[in-house]
Amino acid sequence: MIVNWSTMKLTSPRINPDLDIPALADEFRQHGKIRISNVLTEDFANQVFTCLDDNVPWRVMYYNHKGKGPEVVGRIYPQQWAVMSEEQKQALIERVREEAGNNFHYLYNGYDVLDARRKGQDPQLFLQKFLDFVGSDEYFNFIRQVSGDQVFNRVDCHAARYLPGHFLKEHVDSSPFENRQMAYVFNFTRNWDADFGGLTLFLDD
Repeated sequence: MIVNWSTMKLTSPRINPDLDIPALADEFRQHGKIRISNVLTEDFANQVFTCLDDNVPWRVMYYNHKGKGPEVVGRIYPQQWAVMSEEQKQALIERVREEAGNNFHYLYNGYDVLDARRKGQDPQLFLQKFLDFVGSDEYFNFIRQVSGDQVFNRVDCHAARYLPGHFLKEHVDSSPFENRQMAYVFNFTRNWDADFGGLTLFLDD
């Protein structure tokens, strides 16, 4: 099912108005990180979920040890994946797992929302509306209220889908290509269970 989101009106507000901002800010000050349940309004979250579930042209993404700079991100596009044989797909998966060993690595379905915006790709996707949201005054003001950080002025947006056999190894979210101040993750899986995997773990230094 292809939905044209470009003509649809965004739900407003998109941040859950029932959140206790002072309590969230206090928790962030104490721990330097925070988990916020139901941070978005239900309608807006459902629109994002529908797009992720039905409409995104996912790329197979993996860590390319032989790449330099941005080329360390290996990408196989849908049309490429579709013509690969099952033997070729399995060989790639086995190679990635073998390379992982004790090294940083990942394998999952991904979609670079900001990169697509810059290239004018897939403007009909509701993820482009979501990108507008995370770059909006509404979201920036919310993050500033919770974190107390007034410095940041831009945001990146990357969608990920983890299927059976996919993984992301221990890592930090700093980047040699960008001056990142903080990281955020939205989880849109419905009826999520811890046995599904996908836990965000903060390890001791």
